[in-house]
Amino acid sequence: MLDFDYSRVDWDAIKKHEGSVILVNINGPRNTYVLKDASKEEMLKVTTYVKHESNNFGSNGFVTLYIIQSRLLDDQDNLILLVKSKLVNYER
Repeated sequence: MLDFDYSRVDWDAIKKHEGSVILVNINGPRNTYVLKDASKEEMLKVTTYVKHESNNFGSNGFVTLYIIQSRLLDDQDNLILLVKSKLVNYER
């Protein structure tokens, strides 16, 4: 099990959801991010989730990598993914 202070998670924010996939960044666990249109079955198979952050303008873009450290399932059928995030800049 991940060595992590679970008391730092905003559990009240999480319990407002049911059947969702929720990212919790272990470096800032008070912030949660609910993935819309994410399949729990697919999220159980991957190790990293990529979110495209940039628009189509300019010569640089960036994505955020969410590297899954641990997976939890709560009594409201939420899949809670404890992640480390990494911002990646790239040139177009």
